[in-house]
Amino acid sequence: MGVSIKVFMKKLFLYLSLLSLIFILLLKTTYYWPESKFKHFAFVFTYSDQFIEAMRATEDEGYVSIQWYEKSQQRGESSMAWEAGEPKYKKVIKPDLSKIIGP
Repeated sequence: MGVSIKVFMKKLFLYLSLLSLIFILLLKTTYYWPESKFKHFAFVFTYSDQFIEAMRATEDEGYVSIQWYEKSQQRGESSMAWEAGEPKYKKVIKPDLSKIIGP
């Protein structure tokens, strides 16, 4: 009886290890998944620490909104930011987003 429990525990450990490895590999390939709610959930689950760090850095800088867009010939900037001001928000010209971009 003692031998069969040891064999069972070894098999259980191997199966759990294999499932863990598969789970980690699936999370690392989220970039290649088709667009879906599950993909977004997995992406946020995987990178939640970086999202929280970026949100805290945004609040520390005093910005209430940040927008990124593709750089074009007509616009020399690739991002815009707003901070609380008169009357509601004021645009920040050439915002320093280095602390936010890191995460």
